[in-house]
Amino acid sequence: MIRLSRGRKGMSASRFAAIKEVEAYWHGLRGDNDIPERSKIDPRGIQNALPYSFILECVAPRVARLRIAGSKVSDVLGLDVRGMPATCLIAPRRRALFGDILEDVFEMPAKATINMTWDKARSSTVQAQMILLPLQDHEGKTTRVLGCLQYDVLPRSGAQTLMPLGSVVKPIVHFGQFSSPNVQSQGLTVVAGNPAVSSIKQGRETETAAPRLTLVQND
Repeated sequence: MIRLSRGRKGMSASRFAAIKEVEAYWHGLRGDNDIPERSKIDPRGIQNALPYSFILECVAPRVARLRIAGSKVSDVLGLDVRGMPATCLIAPRRRALFGDILEDVFEMPAKATINMTWDKARSSTVQAQMILLPLQDHEGKTTRVLGCLQYDVLPRSGAQTLMPLGSVVKPIVHFGQFSSPNVQSQGLTVVAGNPAVSSIKQGRETETAAPRLTLVQND
C-alpha cells in the first residue's frame, strides 16, 4: 500500500539521517527472513540514531505501546513516554489515521514512512519524519516495531504533538519480488493490489478484495 504524501521542495535526501541509519540497519538484519526478529536488535548498530529511536509493542488492533523510547522522542512531550500509547505523540484529530497506519504495519505487515509537522505550528511543510519497521517476536508473530522519529527543531512552547501530512506504506515482500513504486502526491492513497475494487474511508483508500498483498507494478 502506498499512501501518498507531500514533501517540502528541495528537501535533502540526507536530511533525516537517523531515519536512514535505522532503516539501513533493519534491512541489514533481514537476511533470508522477510522481517527481522526483535531479539536481534542491538543498540550498538544504531548508536548515532538511538536518541530518536523507539520500540513499539502491539497491544490491541490499531494500538501500540512505547516499550523503549530515546531521549529525543520523550522530549516531544517533555516527559518519559515509555509505557504510553504511541498516539501520545500524535495530534488528537489525526490519531485515527495513525491507528490505520499501525494496523497496516502489524497486519500486512508493512513498513511505513510518515511526513509530519508540529500541530501547533499549523504548517504544511515537513518538519519531522517517522519510520515504522516491523519486527517478529519469539513466536514469529509481528508484534513489535522498530521506529525512529526525527525532527528539525523542537518548538519551545511546551508539550507538542505531531500532525501527519501523509505517508508511504509498503508491504513487506520476499527477496526477489518487486515492491510498489513510491509515488508522491497530497491527500491521496493508492493501494497495491486489485485496483478495480477499493473503497475510500476517512481520506484513505483501502483494498476490499483478497488477496491484499497482490502487487501491481506501474511503469
